[in-house]
Amino acid sequence: MGATPNDIAKTALSAKQRIAWKLLEHSPTVTEVLYGGAAGGGKSWFGCLWQIFRRVAYPGTRGAIGRSELKNLKRTTLKTFNDIWEDYGQFNPAGVTMHFDAQSNIYKFSNGSEIICIDLFEYPSDPDFKSLGSLEITDAFIDEVTEITEKAFQIFSSRIRYRLDRLRIAEPKILITGNPASNWVKWNYIKDQKGNPATLRPHQAVIQALLTDNPDAEFRRVYGKQLENTLNEYDLARLLGGDWDAEPPTGGEFYTGFDRKRNIAPCRISSTLPAVHLSFDQNVIPYNSCLCAQIDTTDGVKRLIFFDEITLPPPQNTTEQVCHEFANRHGHNTQAVFYYGDASGRSRSTRTEENDYQIVHRKLQKWVVSASDRTAFSNPPLTKRRDFTNKILAGQIQGVEVVIDPGCHNFISDLTRCKTDANGGKLKNTERDPRTGATYQPNGHLGDCFEYFLVGVLKTEWELFLQGR
Repeated sequence: MGATPNDIAKTALSAKQRIAWKLLEHSPTVTEVLYGGAAGGGKSWFGCLWQIFRRVAYPGTRGAIGRSELKNLKRTTLKTFNDIWEDYGQFNPAGVTMHFDAQSNIYKFSNGSEIICIDLFEYPSDPDFKSLGSLEITDAFIDEVTEITEKAFQIFSSRIRYRLDRLRIAEPKILITGNPASNWVKWNYIKDQKGNPATLRPHQAVIQALLTDNPDAEFRRVYGKQLENTLNEYDLARLLGGDWDAEPPTGGEFYTGFDRKRNIAPCRISSTLPAVHLSFDQNVIPYNSCLCAQIDTTDGVKRLIFFDEITLPPPQNTTEQVCHEFANRHGHNTQAVFYYGDASGRSRSTRTEENDYQIVHRKLQKWVVSASDRTAFSNPPLTKRRDFTNKILAGQIQGVEVVIDPGCHNFISDLTRCKTDANGGKLKNTERDPRTGATYQPNGHLGDCFEYFLVGVLKTEWELFLQGR
């Protein structure tokens, strides 16, 4: 007897896919999973494999695979489906077979199961999707959900009710996948239209999958290079970086030197490098910020590697919690810590007898050395910091490079979205938190961390820059 589809899934899936699989197959509360966020993360492959598994594992059930247009579904998603069946379909203990009925667009399995292929485009002639008729399905997979309307999603989801009780399938499960877009998917699952984190309902879950999560190393290398060579900055941000906040350039960008192709690449903390550098900005709303970096000089270049960001929203938005989070994530790989940040953090906290950097020193004592505290007594002039930062980002200061992991979403968002105000400074729009009524600046905090770090760690380059050299 060969391996079951479930056995194959467990061995073939990436770490992110295993999380999604567990939610879809074993969670008693989660019924709606958004999986995706970038090209090449294995979204379609995962959805097709899940549908095959469900039909083999639950005889007599009816699944559905939907996309905005049937022709696109057949041209892309179903090719992936057929490849998976060819590779894995033979490994089922019951010997289930399958064929595709091209007239009805239905996959029919020998155990009585079916998968219906659905066109979910909202045609003007059928605004209420009467074409779905009395459709009833057991579960569903929608590929590229950002291409359909919210109404289409809601109507389609309401049809998941076929034989649930009879087959002892507790919940109506639906898997949706897609790439970042500024539409209802983002506002319902990622961020609302004011930029606040979306409030997920108990039955919803979101799993961000990037190209870097694909277990096929050669595919990651080849496909990543293809995206870098063919996409513009905006699409590269969405499809490679998985950035839901990506926006086409509109002019007036503060970080004019930033270039995704030059400055973004997968990177992780290295236990072979001697230290970790942390840069803080003690804002509390929308989050307390910290950038995590290392410096690699093995080839004679100062390569500044930003491997992580820590952005803790209320109520975890304290310096203590940020330090605790760093220790949990990276303490086991850290030999020593150096820290930088906003000079105002030297002021004594109103909540304790310590200032923020005394708290950092105490909480990270295990990794603190004699020269760990590298915070300034006053912040350098903003416009000078801006010009210095842009020269570094643009690769115009010899011997210095910046590399940022694509998972640093808020940091990358700052580098792309921050605008210049009328005085050449950083435009920080103010918004109001709908929950608390407090005003805050949604952008710019990790950019500030970045600037403080550059000036602090590149003292020689900074002095030469100020001298016009």
